[in-house]
Amino acid sequence: MPPKVVFDSTILVSAFLTPNGLCDHLLRQGRQGVFSLMLSDAILAESREVLTGDEVLREDYSYTDQDVAAFIHAVRGAATAVRDISPIPGVTRDPNDDMVVACAVGADAHYVITRDKDLLSLRMY
Repeated sequence: MPPKVVFDSTILVSAFLTPNGLCDHLLRQGRQGVFSLMLSDAILAESREVLTGDEVLREDYSYTDQDVAAFIHAVRGAATAVRDISPIPGVTRDPNDDMVVACAVGADAHYVITRDKDLLSLRMY
């Protein structure tokens, strides 16, 4: 059985913005079954919000809201949805990142893949 992996929104946003980049490669590995990608609705929603609401990204990259919707739909189809997640407050320096840890615990994940320094500072949980 492949390991269970949770991506945070930094990885998903990078995969969207940089096709054929490292994060996109990781996402393709998940789609191919190298590992089981585990995601919550909250992580997908945060990714969508960043991509549709960040004006700097909109200026630097050319994409539409429909492109974002298609990407989120494709990611949702490639991942296993983690439901009934119990909140785990106060785990990270940034309370917004606690949802990623809660998803990983709810999924009984082996790894969290992130570029977020607040999550990286945990090292293990």
